[in-house]
Amino acid sequence: IRLWTDKKKTFMLDKVGGFLGLSLLTIMLGWLAVRFFERKSKIPRLNVRFEEVNDKSHIDEDSCNIPEALRGAPSDVIEAYMMAAVGTPLHANLRNLSSFFRGTSIGGNSGEKQIIDSGFSAGMINRCRALCARLDEEIFDPTEAPGRVVAKRRTALSSTAQAILRMSRVTLLAGIDAMFENEDGRDAGGVVKEYLTEVTTEIQELALFRVVADGTLHISENAPILLVLALGRLIGAIVAWAARRLAFGGTSSPTLDLSLCKPLAKLIAGEKIAATDIASVDPELYRTRIEISRSQNGIHTLRQALGLENDDLLFAWYDPISGEPTEPLHPQGFEHKVTEDNVDLYVRETAEFYLLNNVRRQTAALINGVHSILGDAKIIQHRDLLLLLNGVANFDLIDWRKNTIIQVPATVDTDLASRVVHTFWSILNSDLTNDARSRLLLYSTGAATLPPPGTFAQLQPKFKIVLDPTLPLHHLPVAHTCFNQLHLPLLDDPKKLSSSLQLALDHGLGSFGLA
Repeated sequence: IRLWTDKKKTFMLDKVGGFLGLSLLTIMLGWLAVRFFERKSKIPRLNVRFEEVNDKSHIDEDSCNIPEALRGAPSDVIEAYMMAAVGTPLHANLRNLSSFFRGTSIGGNSGEKQIIDSGFSAGMINRCRALCARLDEEIFDPTEAPGRVVAKRRTALSSTAQAILRMSRVTLLAGIDAMFENEDGRDAGGVVKEYLTEVTTEIQELALFRVVADGTLHISENAPILLVLALGRLIGAIVAWAARRLAFGGTSSPTLDLSLCKPLAKLIAGEKIAATDIASVDPELYRTRIEISRSQNGIHTLRQALGLENDDLLFAWYDPISGEPTEPLHPQGFEHKVTEDNVDLYVRETAEFYLLNNVRRQTAALINGVHSILGDAKIIQHRDLLLLLNGVANFDLIDWRKNTIIQVPATVDTDLASRVVHTFWSILNSDLTNDARSRLLLYSTGAATLPPPGTFAQLQPKFKIVLDPTLPLHHLPVAHTCFNQLHLPLLDDPKKLSSSLQLALDHGLGSFGLA
């Protein structure tokens, strides 16, 4: 660089000055480049294209196509879907599902109590408060309006999945305003309960889950990813509503009759899987593979059971009928022999293969759906999650009667009113099975279970029986599920009232406007 003076003499900048000038130029260019790429990075760039895909179809694992149902969905929902399509949980601390089968005493009894009524505790309330505090800090907005869904009977989940997927997290946390197509019901709490009952029915009809040994549910390999993702978001919202209600009180929140198996609930809650969890899902597998493997001379015994007297036991899944190895438990499984030193690893990989082999995408979709609402969900335990989701199915008739309000209009004779009420409770005690009582609760309140802790004292609004003189004696009992009210005609004849109740339970569930 040359500088010209008035005397037209040329001077060369010294080496230090040249270095400083070059450094300054480099810094300026670097700053401009950073600003340029910062601006570019603010534009979301998903290497995908939108194209129409059937809501109930699978997406190919190698494909990055996003279904039409997700057009306009929040970016975190699209991310949850894309990661579920390749069997990957959304949150980094859950990315490796295999880790939940590692580092745990898979051979021992976890010592967990199975009785759900002892699961309600001060500890659970504190965890619910912690969850609500985190949601309040992150996203919850008490002024947000609930999301509107218009459902069709028998396809409640399918017909509303797109709406659920497109709702923001804050909207779902605010609640759901449900209505049924071509029906008169307007939601003040009762319609959303009915909607969730219809969702449960469709889940059964579509076989999104399979029943395991202990009667609970594990995800099915045929479950469509989009429906499972929407269901996961719905589960997350229900758990959040129930946690807030349990922590701070208020109107009873709706529940979903979906008894997830313990391993699946543990994966959602980010807990380790124990051997006893496998026993609850498939006791035969536990007895013939896991328990034998960990016993004295277990490897030899298992080889005999599989017909491998002259062959090594490999890290592979063995067909229970032919005894042949069909798939490796890990990439080099067919070359890896099971020994006394690595038998624990074999047990864990066998458990993981059984639970996740064909359902990794479905499992990831369910987890991602829940976590798109709750975060990584590690604040609450799996028992909390099940209790908040399902409510309590076992309830006490004495507690029910004690916490019921009886409304008798002034025009009704008190002796007649006493006889009708006595007849009603006698029918519940003698004529109705436990299942029928649950259906009566469903008919009257819109939910077949009680919110935790499972007492009628906590049901809000209180359960109310109204003796209605305006109802003809031949009329069915009328329910107002938004207010947990059951209106009875003035029938004191046990046979007639029992028949009327039974007819209502058999034919009155599943629609609004039935007289």
